[in-house]
Amino acid sequence: MQLAGINELNFEPKMLISADNTNTVSTPEALRPELGPLSELNYIPSNARFHGKLNQQASQGSAVVSLKTETGTVIKTWTFALNGQNAISANERVNLSQVAGADALLFEVEIATAAQSGTTIEFDSFVAVALPLTVNGC
Repeated sequence: MQLAGINELNFEPKMLISADNTNTVSTPEALRPELGPLSELNYIPSNARFHGKLNQQASQGSAVVSLKTETGTVIKTWTFALNGQNAISANERVNLSQVAGADALLFEVEIATAAQSGTTIEFDSFVAVALPLTVNGC
């Protein structure tokens, strides 16, 4: 018998990021999820997805979004030009096989080049971990 499920790690609360100056914002330390016993699986197919909604269409700027461990290991990085954008988003496969169960995950958003005055980004993020399971002899 084969079963599968998905465990979703939610990075709450949504982050409100000022994009009109260069800065770096990351998931608050107390709210960073851990893989826990999921890290013991040999195969961890996972997807990182996020959506950052800008409060106005940007005329300039750039952002770098990274999924990291709290020990500094970068799992995946995305780079976005903000000019002409109302949102930034991604939904991509990530490899969590080397992440320890007690090593918390975080999203980091770096505003590398500032957007115009008053621009903010409401950033919402998740990591979905698939749980394949095969049971023999039932």
